[in-house]
Parts: sequence; structure tokens; C-alpha cells
Amino acid sequence: MKNAFQTIFWGYFFVWLDFYIMIDLLPDPVGYFLIYAGVKRIASKFTIGKRVTNLSLVLVILSIPNVLGPASTGGNSFLQSYELFGWSWYSIAFVVIDLLLIFYTFQLILEVVRTHGSVRLIKRSKNLFIAYFCAVFLFYLSTTFAMNLPNNFILSITMGLLVISFVMHILFLMLLLDVRRVNVLRINDLEMDESLKY
Repeated sequence: MKNAFQTIFWGYFFVWLDFYIMIDLLPDPVGYFLIYAGVKRIASKFTIGKRVTNLSLVLVILSIPNVLGPASTGGNSFLQSYELFGWSWYSIAFVVIDLLLIFYTFQLILEVVRTHGSVRLIKRSKNLFIAYFCAVFLFYLSTTFAMNLPNNFILSITMGLLVISFVMHILFLMLLLDVRRVNVLRINDLEMDESLKY
């Protein structure tokens, strides 16, 4: 479990952090492959993992153009989508599949913590899942009305959403690091429950 979620963590780290010097030094295809490799280790125990592995393999291929140029596919997260209008079908497909990957990764996390995690970790996972996709909804809702809003207002919204995106990504990565310790957390909870009996 520990190695699996540590690999998934590095996968999302590669995907979300773009560092270009001629090419992306943290290539997205490598990130998606790491997500695949990490989930593959526990897919037999958690059936939802198969959907994550399938989607991550598709994104390994779709993200190859990102290695050569910044976000040319429309981005790999809900706030890297720099084109608000006139997206190509390729861009739309990429964003939709990437959101599905994150959605099913959250479902995998929830399945893991419900089986092995503490009550606190279960609640935290649920809350972050809701907050993340509420932010996604707000982003796409804002792009719908962006055409009719003043430029200054659009800029303010964009900056606000960038901050929210950054916070959500950090919280998600921190959650992945905590989920890899679910067995330890569960043991500590059980020991605490036993101590309360006496």
C-alpha cells in the first residue's frame, strides 16, 4: 500500500508540475505511467483501480504533445485550460479524461480508507472530494459567462481560481501521502479503542 500510493503521488506531481527548458523536464506521460504503475499494485484488491489504470494508460498517449510545448492540449487539470473558447475535440477529450482519472482516483482513495483508514481520514477524503469537484464546477461555470464580463473582473476570477487550484492540488498530494500510511493509522486507532476499554 505504501509503495503504491507513493508512486501515485509522484505521478500526480509530474503531471501537475510543468518545468520547461525546451522540453518538459517532468514529462506528463511519465507521470501518468507512474499513476498506472502505482494503482496496478493494488488494483486486484480494489476493483475501482481498473478504471484508473485504463484511464491513465490512455492519458500516457494523449499527453505526449505536452512534452514539447506548454499545455498545447488545453491542459491537464481544470485550471490549466487556458483556452476558454474554441477548444479542439482533442483538448476537450483530454480534459474530460483527466477529470475522470481524478474522479476515479478519489473513488479509489475512498474505497481504501473505508476499508483500512481512520474515521478522520475517511471524512477528510470525502470533504476534499466534494471541494475539488465544486471548484471544477465553478471554473466551468465561470467560463460560460466569461464572454459577457469585463476584462478586469475575468482577470480577478482567473487569479482566484488559480489560487484555489494550487491549494486543491497541494491538499490532494498531501492526502495521497497520508493514505499510504492507512495501515499504520488503522493500527493506532485500534490500539486507542482498546485503551479506552480499560
